[in-house]
Amino acid sequence: MSSPVKTMFTWRGALARNVCFTVMVCALSAVRCEAEPPHEPVSMVALIAQPEKYDGALVSVTGYAVFEWESSMLYLGQYDAQEHIFINGLWLDTNKSDKAKAKYWETFFNHETVTVEGTFQYPWKDKSIFGTGYPNGIITNVTDIRLQRDYQRRTPRSR
Repeated sequence: MSSPVKTMFTWRGALARNVCFTVMVCALSAVRCEAEPPHEPVSMVALIAQPEKYDGALVSVTGYAVFEWESSMLYLGQYDAQEHIFINGLWLDTNKSDKAKAKYWETFFNHETVTVEGTFQYPWKDKSIFGTGYPNGIITNVTDIRLQRDYQRRTPRSR
């Protein structure tokens, strides 16, 4: 009598402990200690036209990315990147980003239209020192880069 009853109570106790543990894990995973503040969606034109307004802000901006050995830029478009029109671009600083992510971004998103999330910095507020290499500002602390695809609507073929 003691053996089957003892086994049943042991099984119930183990089940209760597992259920309790599962509920605690689910509850703790649902609560987030630090919520990341949202990145403000901003156009490239707004950042270039009014860089002082967005200095230090978390931004989400779409542009044409070019990753090179010593400089990475986010341009208004493909033409600006091909012609190296730096005045129509922002520098991308991925040095403080996760190294694996940065390598992935450089490999798969080079010469692509992407959306970049990071902190915008305009270190040269004084226009007299303009020739320092960052004409419009820098996006630092890049947290995410996503491929931006423009899918065109396909029109039905006429027969």
